[in-house]
Amino acid sequence: YLRAVYPADIVAGTIVVEATKLPDGTIGQASMSPAITLAVPSGSGAAAAAAGLLDVPGLRVTTHPDETQVLWQKLCMLATFALLTTTAELPVGAAREKFADWVGPLASEACATAAVHGATVDPEAVEAQIRGLPEEGRSSMLKDRLAGRELELDAIAGPTLRTLGPAGAPLTLRAVQAILGDR
Repeated sequence: YLRAVYPADIVAGTIVVEATKLPDGTIGQASMSPAITLAVPSGSGAAAAAAGLLDVPGLRVTTHPDETQVLWQKLCMLATFALLTTTAELPVGAAREKFADWVGPLASEACATAAVHGATVDPEAVEAQIRGLPEEGRSSMLKDRLAGRELELDAIAGPTLRTLGPAGAPLTLRAVQAILGDR
C-alpha cells in the first residue's frame, strides 16, 4: 500500500527490540541494543540515506541488498520466538526449557517457508539466535496474550501454514492450536 502512495521513498526494514507500551502511553525499551536491518538495493539513494540517519550510538544498523531476504530473516526469528513463548506462556528462557525440542523444528518450518518465497534463511542460525536471547525476553505476542489483547497469530504463523500446509508445518500448527486453546 505504501509503495502505491510513495513508490520511490519506501525502504523496507526490520527491527529487533523488546519494547512495551506503558500505562501512561510511553514506550519502555527492555532490550539493551536494538538491531535494525534495512534493505538497501544497489543505487537506492533513499535507502542509503535512511541507513545513514539511523547509524547512531545505541543502534546496531546493518544493510542487505535484498528486501525479501531482510523481511524473511526477521519473520523466521519472530515466528519461532513468538510461537514458542506464547505457547508456553513463559519468557523465552523458561519456554526453551519447557519446549526444548520445539526450537529447531519451528525455525526449520519458518525457514522452509522463506525458501519457497525466495529467501535463504539458515534454520540453525535462527535456532542459535533464539537460544542466545536473554532468559527474561518476552515476545510481543506473549505480552498480548497475557494482557488479553488480540494476537497477531495469522501474521506470524499464517505464512508458514499457508505456504507449507499442516503436513509441512506440523509444529507450527500444534503451536497455533495450543495458543487458541486446543491443547
